[in-house]
Amino acid sequence: MGSERFNVDLQGVTADLMQANGSYDTVSFKNLSAQRIAEILEIISQLCPPDGDDVCPVNLIVHGPRGDQTFAVYDGSGQICSVDPDGYVTIEQAIMMITGRPADFEISQPARSQTAVVAGVCPNCQAKVEPDESFCGSCGQAVVRHSPPPPPQAQPKPVRRSTGKAPVDRQTYDAIVGLMGNPLPLSEYRAKFPYLQKGPKGPEFREVIDAMFRADPPPELHTRLTLPPRDWGIRKPGKFRRALTALVDFPLILALIIAGVAVGEKMALDADSLFTGILALSWIFLVAPLGFYTLFESILGATPGGLLMGLRVVDEYGNKPSPSVSILRILAKVVWIFMLIMTLVTLRHQVNRLPSYMVKLPSGESLQPIDDGEVVIN
Repeated sequence: MGSERFNVDLQGVTADLMQANGSYDTVSFKNLSAQRIAEILEIISQLCPPDGDDVCPVNLIVHGPRGDQTFAVYDGSGQICSVDPDGYVTIEQAIMMITGRPADFEISQPARSQTAVVAGVCPNCQAKVEPDESFCGSCGQAVVRHSPPPPPQAQPKPVRRSTGKAPVDRQTYDAIVGLMGNPLPLSEYRAKFPYLQKGPKGPEFREVIDAMFRADPPPELHTRLTLPPRDWGIRKPGKFRRALTALVDFPLILALIIAGVAVGEKMALDADSLFTGILALSWIFLVAPLGFYTLFESILGATPGGLLMGLRVVDEYGNKPSPSVSILRILAKVVWIFMLIMTLVTLRHQVNRLPSYMVKLPSGESLQPIDDGEVVIN
């Protein structure tokens, strides 16, 4: 028995085991011997949980090879209650339930658990003790009765309760829901919701979002709360504004590309070399667009077309974007354009392989158009 070790969780008691506080928070101890568990049972059996409707009694849960064993203390009478099977047990019996055999060490029972009231009289000062009293009103002697009341109804292993943090107040809740229903322009968003703009780096942002989750929002609202505020709180431009922005930016990008080509011609590079071709393609499709968008969006928050149309590029929380945001945006556009070109090329090859028009062979014969539908004439 001396080599066996057990993990123990306690609830309803302070970490120093000196006071029953009624808390559902768990105090854990690792690798305890059976003798140490017996000492803890002796200590907690003398504690009395505070009064209240939502108070956790003193619980000791032992995790060992024989499974979990739970013992509870409901008052300061010195009695220990086994939860499963339910009923009062001595410390010796508790150790046998935990280890499966009698203790091989001496167990000292608490002094107050040995004192019993006889005919409602305190054995210490002979004062009258009421049936529902655990202590003598005259001398303070702890007493128990030969016929103890039945233990409270056995319950499953106590579960740790929430920390008691309240959900978000109604005004903030309505403000966030209203923002999701009617996103604001960037300037108004920054003025009315500065804590959202700070993001997780600001303590108020995390407090508000966590409190919104604790309010048990409907699924639609819950989904949006998992996304950054930019996705649901800041007004997005329509396709017309985006198109006008592109019309303004495209000539500027084209001028930048032409200027780069002119510089390349002055460098007297070999026009037929592979290196020159790679350099030209990189400048046209990657370097020039990346430099244009990254420069303007990082410094001004938007390209010239965006500034003219009243648009801004922001990060997930509505702040000025870092260069990485602009680089990822333009790379996504380049990849999208590349995939579009590859799709069109693939479709062209498929059209050539599967013509939908009458084909005449050099021999003069005609082939019917290809119809890949599933319906045929019987």
